[in-house]
Amino acid sequence: MMRLVLLLFLLISLNSEACCSAGQLRIFPLGMMQNKPISAVFEMSRACSDDGMRANNEIFWFGRMSLQFLEKDSLRMFKALDTFEFVECVCKYDEIENNSQYREIMQRYLDSAYLLVSNEKGFTPFMGVLYAADSIAIKEQIKMLTDSTALWKQHEIDLSKNESMSCLMMNEMKEIRIYQLGNYELLIASVGCPTQQFLQEKSINKNKESFQNKIGAMTYIPIDWHGYTIDLYQLEKRKK
Repeated sequence: MMRLVLLLFLLISLNSEACCSAGQLRIFPLGMMQNKPISAVFEMSRACSDDGMRANNEIFWFGRMSLQFLEKDSLRMFKALDTFEFVECVCKYDEIENNSQYREIMQRYLDSAYLLVSNEKGFTPFMGVLYAADSIAIKEQIKMLTDSTALWKQHEIDLSKNESMSCLMMNEMKEIRIYQLGNYELLIASVGCPTQQFLQEKSINKNKESFQNKIGAMTYIPIDWHGYTIDLYQLEKRKK
């Protein structure tokens, strides 16, 4: 039985004193190359202006981006790209989603990664075909078997080792993205904690509109104080 690869990521330089601190490992499949999925990978941390060095209420992210192959048991580096830092918003914490520039700024980084890989020999792009972020739509695609195991098609998703310093288990599905290319189908499942943060309907609709039937689209997911989200993946080769 194939298991979904669990990506345990030590999030970089989180400021434990800043209540807005958070981290993400985000994977955005771009296409197939050398018969393997290749993705833009973002390793990111969030902080806020509590050190007197920035504007009041400034929420900002920093991290690094790379192109990596999604192999059966792990990511494999293809090319390290760059480090980055950007301001998501200058706003109070409970106003982030309504004022966030995350999607727009991150889309530019994703576009630059796509431009690089699209010039590689043998590259063929993935198409985004399904996006879901509300619990009902997610349950139509993924079935929770236990608190620590979910099922997508015939593939089990093992969440039992998915832990962080602030959570016993990161088993909350924040969003799922499904990509297709020929007879390949690729699932990205964003899991995280804490579980209190849910997207507003208008944000879900904006993510869905930008993702479905598009190549290389960025999505936005909310993340709580000291929160983490990690993207998991599973490749399915459909029968012709």
